[in-house]
Amino acid sequence: MTETSLSFLARIRQGTDSDSWNKLAELYVPLMRRRTCNMAIGSVYVAHNRVLTALRHKADGLVESH
Repeated sequence: MTETSLSFLARIRQGTDSDSWNKLAELYVPLMRRRTCNMAIGSVYVAHNRVLTALRHKADGLVESH
């Protein structure tokens, strides 16, 4: 990924240049979406593993009690 120029960041900071805000959104929104998606997938994976672990513990308890 290319570096963000200091002049571009200065224009954003001033907040007067709507084209710069649009460019910022164009550059970074896809990255934020990807990160959010990866976080959601990671959360589902963790929850899935917790459920599987709980089921294994329950199954182990049932097998031992018989």
